[in-house]
Amino acid sequence: PKVHVFSTHFYTKLAECAGGYNHKNVSRWTRKVDLFAMDLIIVPINQGNTHWVLAAINVRERRFEYYDSMGGDDDGRLKNLRMYLVDECAHKKHERLDLEATGWADYYGANHGAPRQTDGFSCGVYVAITAECLRRGAALDLENRRMQYFREKLTAELLRGALL
Repeated sequence: PKVHVFSTHFYTKLAECAGGYNHKNVSRWTRKVDLFAMDLIIVPINQGNTHWVLAAINVRERRFEYYDSMGGDDDGRLKNLRMYLVDECAHKKHERLDLEATGWADYYGANHGAPRQTDGFSCGVYVAITAECLRRGAALDLENRRMQYFREKLTAELLRGALL
């Protein structure tokens, strides 16, 4: 699939204002990228420098996805990503995108058996591995007993300069 992965700073900049949403902050982030030609858009989100979650805009399935390994609520993050996609379409394509009329839905991984962490420090590993599973269309097979393996795998890939 065609995948675009936003920087870990993207969502923070998108939500950086009194109202919690500001498209102008990130409107230039896709100058060279047509998000609407993608199958999947991955958005890692840092919550208050204490927890990582993952959101995805699954263009192929027409849904906004939210994965929190602690099972938490999205606190309006999917609403912001909905507004972002509508604004991005207006800004880049000069078209109105009606998500309701075209059948877009919200999907919460916690409601569909996505793995949960059993400690207070593996959220970053869960985000990285969940993003990789989504990118490859693979099952979310993140057993807690395999976290050390996933940590070592990520470390090796980062040291080689290429995620596998």
